[in-house]
Amino acid sequence: MLVVAGTQHVGERNTGTNASKELIRATCKEGFGVIEDSWNVIEYEYLGELRYQLLTEKLPDGVQIQCLKENNFDSMLEYDRALAGYDRKHILDIICKENNTKILIALKDGACIGYGMIKRNIFDAARVGPLYADDSRVAEVMLRKLLETMPDAKGLAMSTMSNNLMANECVRKMGIPVYNNLTRMYTKEKILINSSRIFAQFDADFSPV
Repeated sequence: MLVVAGTQHVGERNTGTNASKELIRATCKEGFGVIEDSWNVIEYEYLGELRYQLLTEKLPDGVQIQCLKENNFDSMLEYDRALAGYDRKHILDIICKENNTKILIALKDGACIGYGMIKRNIFDAARVGPLYADDSRVAEVMLRKLLETMPDAKGLAMSTMSNNLMANECVRKMGIPVYNNLTRMYTKEKILINSSRIFAQFDADFSPV
């Protein structure tokens, strides 16, 4: 029922999905015949101690990272809209009101230059995403600070893009192995994505960024 309703809602528009290596052929047969060949989705699903102390604490000059406040929401929304290419105000507004979600924002001269979210998943692990930043140094510090807000988390769940090398280096610094590599597939055409600011995807299953 959900698949049918979703298909009807999308109509003739371009649709994307992710597939593990063994499911690529079957996914092609379902109509997702356009394969992204410049990057993969890298999944990290890890249960164990988080060594976030290995990540840097040093921010570039003039940058502050703080908890999201009501008067910063519009700045974050503007940043997200420019990065994603469309308005996600409705879903961001809902997420910001969730009791189990923590949000940090990076500011320079009063303007948003990145933000990140963290919450617990069903395994009591820290689920990070999205994590966006204009500067990889800001992203690394923000990842550390997000994980510091959840010191008792039993692991990490996070999805990155393979061509953002610094995003994956941050995870490797903590000694966390890759769980899976997923191929991005579309029904009509590839979507051009600038991955340089995407350090953790919003949701690998439902959003290309």
